[in-house]
Amino acid sequence: MNSPASSLPEFIVEYPRLGDWFALALPGKLTLKTGKVEIGQDILTALRQIAAEELELPFSVVDVLSGDTSVSPDEGPTVASLSIMMSGPAVRVAAAEMRGRLFQAAAARLGVPASQLSAVDGVFHIAGTVTEVTYWTVIGDVDLDEGIAGGFPGKDPKTYRLVGTSPVSPDLIKKLSGPAFIHDFSPDGMLHGRALRQPHFDAKLVRFDAERARGLPGVISIVHDGNFLGVVAESEHLLFAAMDRLERLVEWDIGERDEGAPSPLDYLDKADSTAVTVHADFEDRQRNWQYAATFTKPLIGHGSIGPSCAVAWFEDGGLRIWTHSQNVFAPRKQVARVVEIPEAHVIVRHLPAAGCYGHNGADDVAMDAVLLAVPFPVELCGLSGAAVTSFVPSR
Repeated sequence: MNSPASSLPEFIVEYPRLGDWFALALPGKLTLKTGKVEIGQDILTALRQIAAEELELPFSVVDVLSGDTSVSPDEGPTVASLSIMMSGPAVRVAAAEMRGRLFQAAAARLGVPASQLSAVDGVFHIAGTVTEVTYWTVIGDVDLDEGIAGGFPGKDPKTYRLVGTSPVSPDLIKKLSGPAFIHDFSPDGMLHGRALRQPHFDAKLVRFDAERARGLPGVISIVHDGNFLGVVAESEHLLFAAMDRLERLVEWDIGERDEGAPSPLDYLDKADSTAVTVHADFEDRQRNWQYAATFTKPLIGHGSIGPSCAVAWFEDGGLRIWTHSQNVFAPRKQVARVVEIPEAHVIVRHLPAAGCYGHNGADDVAMDAVLLAVPFPVELCGLSGAAVTSFVPSR
C-alpha cells in the first residue's frame, strides 16, 4: 500500500519525480542529483552512501550532481547542519522507490515475481542464479516522470553495509591536487577583472577619468553603473597594476559625518542581549520565587578560510554562473532580477572553495561577476582572490 503524500519527506513532495533525483544514463553508473553542496563537511559522501545503500550498489558506482539549478532539486541552502536531517530522508525514500521500480521492471522482463529476485552490484539474480538483466538494461522500462509514492520500504538499518562507515570521498584526489576548486577553474582565453569598492557604504562616485582608465595597459573594458566601477584586464598582473592606477583616477564624495555619530565598527562592537525571566516553583507552594537573568552574546565573526570566487558567462541572452554559494538557487533569482532576464535563462552551478561556517562573499562576488559580464561582449567573468576573472570563448 502506498504511503500518503503527507508522510513523504518535504523535498520529495516538492520534487516527486524519480527523474528529479536519479539518472542511470551511463552503464555501470548511477547519478544522484541534489541541491546540497560541499563546503567541507563531506555531505555529498554521506548522501552517496544513503543512495548506494538503498539501491544495493557499490559506493564507487554512485556519482553526485550537486548544486546545478538546471537539473538539481531545490533543497534550500546548505546551512545549520540540516542537510542530512532534511535531504537524507528524501534520498532514502527516492532510492528505495527507484530500487522497487527497477525490481518490478526486471520481474516483468524475466517473467518471475519480484520476490524471487535479488540484485548484486546492479545485476539481477533469480534464486541465486545470475541473469543478463541489470539496472541499466531495464531502466528504459521505468517511467522516471512518475511520482514517488513512497510505497517501497527502505532497508532495515540492521542490514546496512555502507551507512555508518567512512569511505574515502571520490573528490579527495581532486581536492589535494587542485582542480576541484573554483579558484582553479581556468577556461581558455580567461580574462581578469575587479570591482573598485567605495570607501564606505554612503560614499558617492563623483568623478573618474574613463579615458585614461581605458588607456591603461591590458585593460579590456571599464564598467560603470552608478557607484559601481569595475575593470576587466588581460591578466591578473595587469589587472592589479590597472586597479592601482584607477584608484588615483577616481573621486569619491564621502560626505560629512556628524561628530559622535556611530561608525560601522561601533555597530559591530555592540552585543545583542536578551532578557530571560525564569520562574521556579519550590516545595513551599505558598511562595513563588522568580529570578531574572540577562544573557549576552557578542558578534560572532564569519571569517572565511579563503577568498571568494565566481565565474559568469553571458551569451545569447543567458547567463551561466559558477560559484561556491551555499544556495545556488538564491543567486539565480537575484541575478535574474538585477539584469532583468527570466530565471530560466540563468544557470548557476556550484564549484567547491575553501570551507566556511557562516556567511562569506560567494554570493556578493557572483553578482560582481555578472555586473562585469553583462554590459559588454566579454562573456565570462568571476572573482579570484581580490580579482575578478573572466574569459571570452574561443572564436
